[in-house]
Amino acid sequence: MYEEEVQQGRASKRRRSIKKKEVEMEKRLRRSSLSQIHSAEQKRNQANRNKSKAVSASYPFSAQSFMVLFCVTVSLLILPLMLPPLPPPPLMLLLIPIGILLVLLILGFMPSDVRNIASSYLWE
Repeated sequence: MYEEEVQQGRASKRRRSIKKKEVEMEKRLRRSSLSQIHSAEQKRNQANRNKSKAVSASYPFSAQSFMVLFCVTVSLLILPLMLPPLPPPPLMLLLIPIGILLVLLILGFMPSDVRNIASSYLWE
């Protein structure tokens, strides 16, 4: 009788270990299938991104921007033909854009010490 109990205990231990192994295998299978699904989704998303980049690279302008550019072009071509000629502007008005250009050129070529500029913003 004792031997039967020992054998039953061993059998139940075997069943439990087999059950544990089955559960572990199911978990592994789930993980591997989830990882496969995840990698497939990543590949799909990457392909979609590449397609959208290719589409945006081949079409840099939208339909709305083409319409705006078209309207501006037509107005620049047609309006000068329809409007009467205007008298020339006064000399002072012609000097304003030249003055702005000179100021921008001076500022553009003026040497600057970047460390002083950055430190003045950092320490205030």
